[in-house]
Amino acid sequence: MVPANRRLEVMRGSRGWLRSPRAWVAVLVAGAVVLSGLIARDMFFPPTASNAASRTYTVQQGTVRIQVSGTGNVVPSTQVGVAPKTAGTLSEVDVHVGDHVLAGQLLAKIDTTTLQTALDQASANLQTAQANLQTAQTPLTADQVTQLQHAVENAQTSYNDAVTSASATNAADAAAVSADNAALAAANLAFANDQAALAANVQYQTDKRQLVFDQGQLTIAQGQFNADGCATAPLPFTGTCLTDFNAVKAAQATVNADAARLPLDQAAAAPTNATDQAAASTASAKLTADQAKQSADGVAGQKAINAASSQLTSARDQLNVQSTSKPNQVASAQAAVATAQAAVSAAQNNLDGATLRAPANGVISAINGQVGEAISATTGITSEAPGTSAPQPSSSSTGSSSGSGASSAFMVLSSDSAYEVIAPFAETDAAKLAANQTASMTFDALTGLNVPAHLLALAATASTISSVVNYYATFTLDRIDARLKSGMTANATVTVQQQTGVTVVSNQALHRAGGLTTVTLLKSDGSQRTVPVQTGLVGDTTTEVVSGLSPGEKVVLPALSGASSGTTRGIRGTGGGGGGIIAGGPGG
Repeated sequence: MVPANRRLEVMRGSRGWLRSPRAWVAVLVAGAVVLSGLIARDMFFPPTASNAASRTYTVQQGTVRIQVSGTGNVVPSTQVGVAPKTAGTLSEVDVHVGDHVLAGQLLAKIDTTTLQTALDQASANLQTAQANLQTAQTPLTADQVTQLQHAVENAQTSYNDAVTSASATNAADAAAVSADNAALAAANLAFANDQAALAANVQYQTDKRQLVFDQGQLTIAQGQFNADGCATAPLPFTGTCLTDFNAVKAAQATVNADAARLPLDQAAAAPTNATDQAAASTASAKLTADQAKQSADGVAGQKAINAASSQLTSARDQLNVQSTSKPNQVASAQAAVATAQAAVSAAQNNLDGATLRAPANGVISAINGQVGEAISATTGITSEAPGTSAPQPSSSSTGSSSGSGASSAFMVLSSDSAYEVIAPFAETDAAKLAANQTASMTFDALTGLNVPAHLLALAATASTISSVVNYYATFTLDRIDARLKSGMTANATVTVQQQTGVTVVSNQALHRAGGLTTVTLLKSDGSQRTVPVQTGLVGDTTTEVVSGLSPGEKVVLPALSGASSGTTRGIRGTGGGGGGIIAGGPGG
């Protein structure tokens, strides 16, 4: 056993050696030699295939999608600015921001003192003008009375002619409609006889019942096929699934044969059925057209009679009034009365306009004024989003955007029963958008909520946001959630192109060089082979394979950096293909 003092001396000596510069150089050189050896081993003696690990992807039937995304806001389906029709000082405001209002509900009032005074003055002026008209009425000369009498006679002749013409046209139209009704009845009778012949034909009815029976057998066979789990069984079918498949195939062939016999039976039992049916349709269309003409002629004839009657009444009134008055003075007085009446109407409208009522149901989203403040009669201008009456968000070069339109109005009324999403898309993504494309919406404020939607319209002109060209798109929500509120941030993911029910492979598995696309196929014995493939639609994460691969085959994916053998990872693309790490090479 080494004495304690000896061990202490050894430790002190070792620490002294470590403090020597030459010792540190020796350690660094030794480390470099070891590192160089490890690098050389990996370069000249790489791991064998049996020790390598491959990530794989299982080829299968699925869907390839190309999607684009944009972030916008929830907006009300309609938004309007409202304000009194008359400018003035607010005397009362009867609602608050956030209140739900009904159409016709009182919102606010303007002080009416000045407006009532203006109406009283206009009414007094009207009374004066009416008195002046009464004073101006004096008898006409005999010649003027004769001219007015001639005008009455001419108006009476025109009225009589209008009545006669309308009566003749109505009679002709009625005769045409009557003839059309007779023709339609005959055509319907012929078609009914054809239907009766079909109902009485034994062969047709027998084949028809046989078709119904065989369709039932087909349904039973299909139910057995699904009940045995064959709908998801791999191809080719074997055992019970093969038997079920053949039964379905035979039942379908029988139904097809039955369906083919029915037209032959129909032609034999009622050869004019189709012709009679077409004749009945033609007769019905002619009756509809003639009835429409009869209605239009009736309206036109009555309109002509009414116009002639109005002219006759006017001529008689002119005779009655002007035969006892001077035309020029009366005309001037009548003009003064008309002007005074217009002034009264304007004053009354201004007074009525001092009361503001809701034009529709909705929620008050803004109020710009308080009692005692002077407001104008402007309602603001609401910029509409593409394809809708929803408000268009404003954009600026600084990148800020907010709901636009009607912000300068006294009140802003927004719909709270329906919402839409308005979102800008970069021009490269906007070029892929088209109306009616499906989309899904998520909302920053509502975790887990995903609402289906579809693209309603895309703006025809661009908007610049933060110096980037964008196009606004309007989305209609296919489902409304009670938690949604106007202004919430919405994230839209739009499917711009997809192929469903196709052979799908992960994009990572594809190798492209010199116009040739290949994959590394992992065979059942663990060996790998490069095979060419023909591709179709290239999606965001998966690609459609037209030829070269079959569902169920496995392809090799590039190795993940930092992945070690023995680690198992799952890979799943848009098409639904599954995969993982398989340790070992050929024979493994």
